[in-house]
Amino acid sequence: MAADPNVTTEARKLFTTMCAPCHGAEGQGQVGPNLTDKYWLHGSAPTAIHKAINGGFPDKGMPPWGQMLG
Repeated sequence: MAADPNVTTEARKLFTTMCAPCHGAEGQGQVGPNLTDKYWLHGSAPTAIHKAINGGFPDKGMPPWGQMLG
């Protein structure tokens, strides 16, 4: 998927709109944790990332994005 420029363009737009307000424009962390280091709180495997985005962490302020993103 990352080799397809259309996919990466759309992913960048989604990150800028949905993620950057909390995780920073470069994923460096702000309100939300840093996504650029090796200390991922909930795992950095693709399945863990999908689970985190899909289900969110409402108790920590991250909404479940799964239904909104499709």
